[in-house]
Amino acid sequence: MAKRMLLAASVTAGLLLTGCGSKDEHSFKTDEGGEVKVATDGDGEAAVITTTAPDGSQSRIETGGSWPTALAAIAPAYPGAKLSTTMSGNRDGSDGAMAAFDTSDPPAKVIDFYKARSAAAGLTGTMNMESGETRMFTAADDKTGRTLSVQTSFQDGKTSAIVTGSTKKP
Repeated sequence: MAKRMLLAASVTAGLLLTGCGSKDEHSFKTDEGGEVKVATDGDGEAAVITTTAPDGSQSRIETGGSWPTALAAIAPAYPGAKLSTTMSGNRDGSDGAMAAFDTSDPPAKVIDFYKARSAAAGLTGTMNMESGETRMFTAADDKTGRTLSVQTSFQDGKTSAIVTGSTKKP
């Protein structure tokens, strides 16, 4: 636990040390043989944190970036949405990703979009939940191990959504 706290502190320090106005990169080695890389773009609006474990598994957190490739295979980016954060990683033969975004469209429209896309990708809906303006939809393909989850909430005239998915490597 202490090592994870040290790693988190190192990553935070790396983010704080990144300067505005130029591309900046920092790399940290862990005691266990892993590596953490932190990079920002020229205006400080985008940051990428990549961790590589000693076994080669990776995770990636990106702000101000693009739709994760691992997610695009089962759930494309929502049209016209403003992407805020993405995360992706791989481990034990599986790829996973998360994307968070905001849109002016209502939650039901976002959920319907991903229901249609998941069906087109061969996933079957496994859960549909509505509670006021909060909605959640999940789908899966048991044969391939692919999963999709979409959660939406509505506040201050905008819908915030989180889309997560996973795929297993063939």
